[in-house]
Amino acid sequence: FIKRARDAVSLILEELLQFDFRNGPLRRKYDSTKYSLKTLETVLYELSVAGAVGGHESLVIAENLDDGGPLKRMKINEEGDSKPVADDIIMQEGGGMSLAIPKKEIGEIRERTDHRDKLRESLIKTCRDGQKAAKQAIFALHRGDAARAAKLLNDVENCVTNDLLPILKEEPNMRHD
Repeated sequence: FIKRARDAVSLILEELLQFDFRNGPLRRKYDSTKYSLKTLETVLYELSVAGAVGGHESLVIAENLDDGGPLKRMKINEEGDSKPVADDIIMQEGGGMSLAIPKKEIGEIRERTDHRDKLRESLIKTCRDGQKAAKQAIFALHRGDAARAAKLLNDVENCVTNDLLPILKEEPNMRHD
């Protein structure tokens, strides 16, 4: 059981390594997965030293499994049958229990998070540019340069309507109240 858990966590961690997690709740979850893998490996080592775990059982990893045992998580494809898809990694041990790691879905999630990160970076840079122009408009007003201040404020308005609002329409949860 512990070997299967370690192998499953290891496969999940391999997929998560492809993400670009920044500091935040997802990064902490990723780190906890790494620590869980280390804990499972430590338990396996301690059991092998104590003689409780004998030999290495072979684990079959296949891209497509036609006649395997029941899957814990089955994916229904477009035809309606419940065979594993070729993009999934399937682990099967002699006991008949199997586990499918949905590589395709994880890849799609990674693409969405990468796109969201790019939007976020663009939003932050554009906000800084707008704030800088607004600050320069205030300074221009203090110096009595109303024409330059009006131009800068017009640039700020264009920045908000043309650059920031489209990003917020695509990802409304990036807006902080």
